[in-house]
Amino acid sequence: MNSTKQWRQTGDGAFTILDGNQPLGRLDIRLDSFGQQAEARIGGQTYHLKQIGFWSTAVELREADGAPVLLARPTRWYANTLEVTFRQKVYELVIWNNPMAEWDLREQGRTVLAYGLEADQGRCVVRIRTGVEEPDALLHVFLWYLFYPVALENAAGGLRFVGRPEPV
Repeated sequence: MNSTKQWRQTGDGAFTILDGNQPLGRLDIRLDSFGQQAEARIGGQTYHLKQIGFWSTAVELREADGAPVLLARPTRWYANTLEVTFRQKVYELVIWNNPMAEWDLREQGRTVLAYGLEADQGRCVVRIRTGVEEPDALLHVFLWYLFYPVALENAAGGLRFVGRPEPV
């Protein structure tokens, strides 16, 4: 089912996650010579995301005090699948690009959260899908952190989301 959550760009690399029109938090993404890093604020807590590892193929999300919250790492060095550990649960993030890019976070083979591109009246739009329940907002933060560069590369004229006609 389509998620009730959407992202709105508020500045260069700055985003607010909305549930309907209600802001839930913020994500600030920055690129530097060490890769992509971000700071998120959700529910009064601050979190840090960064790519880690020799080839920057893994991602970690930590609380402001350094406590680990999420770790994502490839199952193999050439894989299009990541193993994601979040709050003592293990998920699988499957990445594909046929016919358009989609990043599908699964638990026991079932979609928990997916960010994908699709065509809508000749424009590229982002569709956010969820499983039966709406997942934790931090999983949205994690997936948007990874998926945003893919969406941006394909979204001439501004990012659009299914169900939200104006560009963000």
